[in-house]
Amino acid sequence: FDVPKFEWEKSLGLIVKCDMCVDRQAQGMEPSCAKACPTGAITFGERDDLIADARTRMAAHPDKYVDHIYGENEVGGTSKLYMSAVPFSLIGFPELGPEEIPRYAEAVMKQTPTVAIGMAAAASGLFWILKRRQDNMVSTIEKEEVEG
Repeated sequence: FDVPKFEWEKSLGLIVKCDMCVDRQAQGMEPSCAKACPTGAITFGERDDLIADARTRMAAHPDKYVDHIYGENEVGGTSKLYMSAVPFSLIGFPELGPEEIPRYAEAVMKQTPTVAIGMAAAASGLFWILKRRQDNMVSTIEKEEVEG
């Protein structure tokens, strides 16, 4: 499907990526990749329906799939679901817990204002020290010139 694609015909062309055929979905159609996939490896639909379909496939062919739908529970459930014949760790998928991403970031986000204020105070203090030092050096030089 030529994705990503560079817009050569435009003077300030962009590189565009898949938008899940938003125009087709607006007309009630599925994305082209899902419609054209000859093996049914790419499917599209409501999440609950896709999970049910995945479980049906796994039950029909238990020797063909690992008994795990990646994305069903990882980080609270993802918008993409995967099935595999080999363990997901062997194909580079990270092992993620069921905790939602905002929960992981919450501790860091709570500290952000404190860290930002601390860094601003440190930068202001450093500026004050360096400015005072520079002013003292200028005063000393001016005093020596007057006396000298």
